[in-house]
Amino acid sequence: MLNNVTDVNTSTNKISHKRIKGDLADKGESGPFLQPVLDDVYLRPVETVDVFVCTLKNKKDTAVILGKFSNDFPLENLSHLKRVKSSKAKDAPLQIIVCLVEDADDEAFKNLGIGEESMLSKPYHVSVPRYPPLTRHQYLEAIQYWPVSFHEDKVIANLLSGNYFSKEETHRFERHMRTAIEYAKNAKVLSKEPIAALIVDPSTDMVIAKSHDDRHGNHPLHHAVMICIDLVARSQGGGMWTFGKDCDFNSVLSMQSHKEENDSSLPYLCTGYDLFVTREPCVMCAMALVHSRIQRVFYGSPSKDGALGTKFKLHVQSGLNHHYQVFKGLFEKECDKLFENNSNQT
Repeated sequence: MLNNVTDVNTSTNKISHKRIKGDLADKGESGPFLQPVLDDVYLRPVETVDVFVCTLKNKKDTAVILGKFSNDFPLENLSHLKRVKSSKAKDAPLQIIVCLVEDADDEAFKNLGIGEESMLSKPYHVSVPRYPPLTRHQYLEAIQYWPVSFHEDKVIANLLSGNYFSKEETHRFERHMRTAIEYAKNAKVLSKEPIAALIVDPSTDMVIAKSHDDRHGNHPLHHAVMICIDLVARSQGGGMWTFGKDCDFNSVLSMQSHKEENDSSLPYLCTGYDLFVTREPCVMCAMALVHSRIQRVFYGSPSKDGALGTKFKLHVQSGLNHHYQVFKGLFEKECDKLFENNSNQT
C-alpha cells in the first residue's frame, strides 16, 4: 500500500528545526534548480521516547552496572543511543539508561537494589531520540537530548547539500528539460495535453526516446511517460503501441547502430537511463518506471495527483524490487506556464 507523504509537524516530542537544503519546501524558483525527492525519514525532525535513567554515584562502578543492564535491560530498539551520558563539568555524575518507560518492570527494578545504599539513584524520566539520525542535521538535533551514534551517508549528505551534481551535469539536465518544454509546447499546438518526456542515456548523452502526451486522443493510457517507455522498447526490437498520425514521436530506430550486435550489450528497457518530464508522473507512470528499471527521474512542475513527491513517494516504497532517484523543480515555472489557458489540469 502506498503511504501518503507524511506531515513532519506531528504531535510527538521534537525540537524545532531549521529547514535544510533538499527538503520538501516549494521554493518556486525558475531555472535549473534541482531538489532531491527523498524518503521522509531523512527530512523528519527528531522524535523522542521516554526512558528511565539513573545517576551513577561512583564512576568506578560503570563497567559492573553496564554488564548488568545489558543482560537485564537490552535496548534492542534503541541501539543508536549511547547507554551512558557523561558531562564535561568537573565531578559531574554519569547518567545511565535503564530501559524504556513502557517496558519498566517493578520486579526487575527491585532486583537492582536501587536506593540510598545502592550504586544508583532512583530512576527518573528522560526523553531520548526514538530513531537513529540519518543526516547530520538530525544528529545535531538528537545530541541535544542524549548522545547517539551516527554514521553519515555521503550520498544523502551531498544530495541535501546541493553538491551532488557538477555544473556540467546540471547544464546537460537543463538542455534536456528545455527540449522537453519545447516538445510540450508543440503538443499544446496539436491540442494535446502539454506534457512531454525524454529518455536519455547519460553515458552517451543520447536521447533514446521523445514523446508528448496523447491520453485524450488515441488511447487513455498514452501518457507521455508511458509512450516514452514504449518507444524505448521499440528501439530494442519490442514495443506494443501504434500512434495516431497527429502525434509527433521520436525514438532511436535501432540500438544496434550504437552498440555491438550482441544481445548481452543491450540494457533491459530503461536500465541506466534518465527520464526528463515536464510534469510530475502519476502512479501508473511512476510504477511503469519501476518495471522498466529507470535510473533517475527529473521533473519540472508538480501535479496534484503526483506519485513522486506531491501525493505519494512511490519510488522510496520499501516493498519495491527497484528504486530510482527523483529530482524535482527543474524549470518549474516554465513547466507550469505550459498549462496556462489549458482546460485539463493534470
